[in-house]
Amino acid sequence: MKIKLFIACMLIQLLSGGAAYSSQDWYSPRDTDEYDLVLPLGEIDNQQWSIVLRRIEVPGREFWLSGERFIDLGQGGDVDVYERPVSVEIRGVTRADKNWLIWLGKYEVSIGQYAYIMGDHDLRLGLESYNRFQSTPVDIDELISDPKALNRFLAKPVQRVPPSDISEFIRRLNQRCYIYKPCRDQLPAIGHDEVDREVKYLPFFRLPNEIEWEYAVRGVSIKPSKYRDKLPVSKRKLDNYAQLQKVRSIGKKKSLFGFYDMFGNVAELISDRMSPEIGVPGSGARLAKGGKALKSFSREIYSSLREEVVEFEWHRDSAIPKTTSLARIGFRLALGTPLTAFSTTAERERPSSDSSVSKELPKAGGGMTQDFTVILDSLSTSRNLNREQLVNLTEQLATALERLQIRETKVNTRMASVIGDNTLTKLVRIWAVLKEVKIRDEVLDKYVQDPDSVTARIQARLTRMEQRNEQDTRLIGRLQQEYEIALRALSDIPGVSGDSIDLIDLKTFEQSEDTALLASAGVKLLRQQLIALQRSIPIDIGGEVMSHYPL
Repeated sequence: MKIKLFIACMLIQLLSGGAAYSSQDWYSPRDTDEYDLVLPLGEIDNQQWSIVLRRIEVPGREFWLSGERFIDLGQGGDVDVYERPVSVEIRGVTRADKNWLIWLGKYEVSIGQYAYIMGDHDLRLGLESYNRFQSTPVDIDELISDPKALNRFLAKPVQRVPPSDISEFIRRLNQRCYIYKPCRDQLPAIGHDEVDREVKYLPFFRLPNEIEWEYAVRGVSIKPSKYRDKLPVSKRKLDNYAQLQKVRSIGKKKSLFGFYDMFGNVAELISDRMSPEIGVPGSGARLAKGGKALKSFSREIYSSLREEVVEFEWHRDSAIPKTTSLARIGFRLALGTPLTAFSTTAERERPSSDSSVSKELPKAGGGMTQDFTVILDSLSTSRNLNREQLVNLTEQLATALERLQIRETKVNTRMASVIGDNTLTKLVRIWAVLKEVKIRDEVLDKYVQDPDSVTARIQARLTRMEQRNEQDTRLIGRLQQEYEIALRALSDIPGVSGDSIDLIDLKTFEQSEDTALLASAGVKLLRQQLIALQRSIPIDIGGEVMSHYPL
C-alpha cells in the first residue's frame, strides 16, 4: 500500500511538471494575466527572473481633488483607538487614458529576490547579507548543494531585515532596473497625455503607503459595495487566503483580488510612520499591515489592522535598550513617480478663480518653442481680455516651463550620479575578481613548472583553484556585459559628459588601498569610454576593460 502511495505521489509531481520545486517559486509562482506587470531583472541559468507588480485602477482623470477618489478606511467598533474610520483620498501614480493606476507587488518580496539584488547576482554574497539579520543563520554551502531545499528557502518571504537595509535593497533594485534595458523598457508610462511625457522621468520602486495597501486589500475598485467590511472574506474562510500557522513560500494560498499573502505570513512594512489615524502624517515608529503567521505574534487579523514596529525596546530588567528581532516582518513593493513629472499637468489643471481664462490658455506641450507674441495676439482677438492680463498669464506659463527645465536638469544630474556610481562599481568588481584569478594563475603556473612537488593534498587544492578560476572567468564575462549596458545607459542621459564622472563619490571605494587604486583608474577609463561613445568613436569596451587592468 505504501509503495502504491509513493508511486502515485511521484506521478502527480511528474505530471505537474515538478511545480513543487520550480525555480520560479521565488519570484513568480503563479500564472500572470493582463493586470500583471512583469519586470525582468536578469538571467539565472538562462532563465529571466523578475519582480511582478499588479495594477489597480483609481477612478477619475483629474490631477487635483476628485470626489470619486474619497473612500472610507479604518474600522468602527471594538478595535484599536488608532484604527477608527476616516475619509481619505486615494491617489494613483501613473495616469492612463481614463483613470489613474496604482502598481503594487503581487507577492511579498522573497529571500531569493533580496539575495540576488543585494549580492549583485552573486547568490552566495546575497545570502551572506541576509544571514546577518537572522537569529539562526543558514548553512549556505549545505543549502546551495541541495537545489530543492534551496528553492524552498528562496521562495520564503524576507523577514527580520531592518528598515535601513530594506531601503538599501530598494535603492539597488532601482539601479538594477534602470541600467537593465529589458526592465527599464517595461516600466509603465507615467502619463497618457503627451504633455505628461514632455520631460523624461521613470517610475521607481518604493514601499507602498497605508492608503494604497488598504485600498488593494479591501478590493475597493473590484467590490465597491463591500469594501467597508472588516474582512474582504468571511472569517471562517480566511485560512484559504492567509498563512496563519507558519511562514511559508510566497503565493501558496489563494489570491485576494489578484494579490497573495496580504494577510498572514509576514506583516508588511509600509512607508508611513504610525499616526493617530490612517492617512495622517505620523511621527511614531514604523508601521506594518496584514498581520503575521501564528496568533502569538499578532492580534486578530482584519483589513485596518495597524502594528507599530519598534526597532529598539528597553525592558525594566535591561541596562540598555536592545534591538528587536523583527521576526515575521517583511515587505512588498510598489511603484512611485516623481510629482515633478506632472508639473505641467498640475499647472494646467489647477483650479482658478477665473476658470474660463485658465481653460483658454495654450497647452504647455508646445513648450518653449512657442512664439508668445503670436499667442498674445491670438488670445486678444478671441477673448475680451486686456493685454496686461495676458502678459501676466504668459509670464506665469514661461516661469513654469523654466522650472520644468531646471527640474529636468536636476533629475538628469541625479540619475547620472546614481548610474555612474553603479557603472564604476561594476568596473572595480571586474578588476577585483581578475586580480584573484591572476593570483591563482601564478600559483598554478608555479606547480606546472615543478610537478614533482605536487602531493595529493596539493593537487586537490589546485583542482579547486582551477574550478574557481573557471567560475570567476564566467563571472567576469557577465560583469563585462552589465558594465557595457550601464555605460551605454549613462551615455544616453541628456546633458551627461565626461565631466559628469566627477559627480561619483569615491569615498565609497576607500575600503582598502587596492580598491581605491582600482576606483581611481576606473574613473579615468570610464571618462574615456563615455566620451568615445558620445562621439560615436568605435571602441572595444570589454577589451579595453581587460587591457587597462591597473594592478
